[in-house]
Amino acid sequence: MLPSVTEPRASVEHLILTRFNVRARFGAGPGGVALSEAWLGERFELFERWCLPTIRAQTRQDFEWRMLCDEETPPAALERLRAYGVNIAPMTVPRRDQERKPWGWKEVVRDVAPGTDVLVTSRLDSDDGLHPRFIERTREHLEHFLASGHGRMVHAFPRGYRHDARTGKTYAVAAANGPCLTLFERVGDVTPVSVMEKNHRKMPARYPTVEDESLRAFVQVIHGENVTNKIGRRDRRVRRSRLLRDFPALDLG
Repeated sequence: MLPSVTEPRASVEHLILTRFNVRARFGAGPGGVALSEAWLGERFELFERWCLPTIRAQTRQDFEWRMLCDEETPPAALERLRAYGVNIAPMTVPRRDQERKPWGWKEVVRDVAPGTDVLVTSRLDSDDGLHPRFIERTREHLEHFLASGHGRMVHAFPRGYRHDARTGKTYAVAAANGPCLTLFERVGDVTPVSVMEKNHRKMPARYPTVEDESLRAFVQVIHGENVTNKIGRRDRRVRRSRLLRDFPALDLG
């Protein structure tokens, strides 16, 4: 476990990056329906219930929440995202081209503010949540990163929860390549690529990584529209009160 430290004097830009309705592949809409009103409505409901409350509850609010949206997202939907506050900045991104070439995620962070020493990018799905001290604890890692001499470093919280919204059951999770990673980048030494550069399972193998077990830092929500998150064989059933203790902003119904 890393000790708590006072943040050193360095110009830091911290972005939370969330794919709100980015298409998975060329020619296919999210959830198989091309940005329909019904599909967007379901995404907003999931976002408002599970993700948004946990960011509003963060003990540090000095970040920009960059919401990545399909380039054809209706203007009303973008405005709805802005209206939530919490430093949300919708950003439209192109889908993959006809040759199925992936879009360069470094474009998300091309506009790093002048004078920034360290870019910090944290990954969050729009139907997952973060512990109230996630931002605070992540930023306490800054001194360790600066002292390391590395150009890039991953900060990972391996412990979290999975909550099955269909059954109401909660599970404790331990995953070395947890879903809510953060990438620190020394802007003067490297060209920023962001934590979205590779799948979260690959990032810890790509860059030096520190695992921080000080928090059960994330909650993944299992729901009807979720096609990737599943209860794992090693997940351990726990009382819902455990989840609410760490994520008091959630309403489990």
